Amino acid sequence: RRLVESLRRAGVAMQAPSKRRREARRGPFSDATCVITGVIDGYPREEIRRILKRQGARITESVSKKTDFLICGMDPGSKLERARALGVRVVEADEFKRLIGAAPGAERPHG
Repeated sequence: RRLVESLRRAGVAMQAPSKRRREARRGPFSDATCVITGVIDGYPREEIRRILKRQGARITESVSKKTDFLICGMDPGSKLERARALGVRVVEADEFKRLIGAAPGAERPHG
């Protein structure tokens, strides 16, 4: 209690996480580490990142043994080979669209 009071006096603003933030953690990619490769028709890369982050996913640029999902579109390159070699679950474009469509608060891509 003393520590909290001391921090409060020092000007640290403390507040409980918002309901929206807690809701953002629900979905098929919640608490997962994801890598994106290739092109998914109708979904710009930043849109895919935003959707995954809203579900509470961490996005990294390279596949490792800590990667949970490789989101894979057309022309994936070497990330797909690496994911398969490491046994990472590969989520193809159609499955990705289906999974995010079933998620609470799912959004459709822009333009």
